[in-house]
Amino acid sequence: MDLPLGRATVASLAADESAAERTIAALIAAGIEAPSLSLCAHDVARARALADRLGVSGDRSAEDPLAGAPGLEGPVEQRARADRGALVGASVGILAGIAFGLSPVGQVAHVEPEFSIVADALFFFVIGIIGGAVLGTAIGPRLSTHVGYRLIDGMQEGSIAIIASCASHQITAASSAMTESNAVDVIVVD
Repeated sequence: MDLPLGRATVASLAADESAAERTIAALIAAGIEAPSLSLCAHDVARARALADRLGVSGDRSAEDPLAGAPGLEGPVEQRARADRGALVGASVGILAGIAFGLSPVGQVAHVEPEFSIVADALFFFVIGIIGGAVLGTAIGPRLSTHVGYRLIDGMQEGSIAIIASCASHQITAASSAMTESNAVDVIVVD
């Protein structure tokens, strides 16, 4: 679920059902609409029962509660970006290795002169794969599970995650409502 531009996600943890109810009530009072709110817990049945009672969504995964938040991506997208980076790096590496092997300063490895181009191409091919995969992963959106690790850990300890998808101008109101209702680990993703 990708959110459109101008949208944000604000999330926090509530210690128990009554704390979650207070936080949901505070968010609704702050102008966040109930269909934009989600509950998530390690115990899926607990989260869905509470969500049904409060009139909010209970469809988020406890393993990745911030999936679909703007500026974040899931593991499949990040893996694809790393693979594309490795492919580009390998291509550039082979070309650089061939060029280096044909130059007078070539021969990275000590091999017979007739194999120096192949050795240089293979060496730069491997360096290109590694460098491309690392840069492909590092440049771009963060992994949603890396941003939401505090929520994930808290849910494993029995807390309930409350996620509000709101307009960017409502970030302050949503985070204030969560903080004032004693929710902890407030995370803003915009």
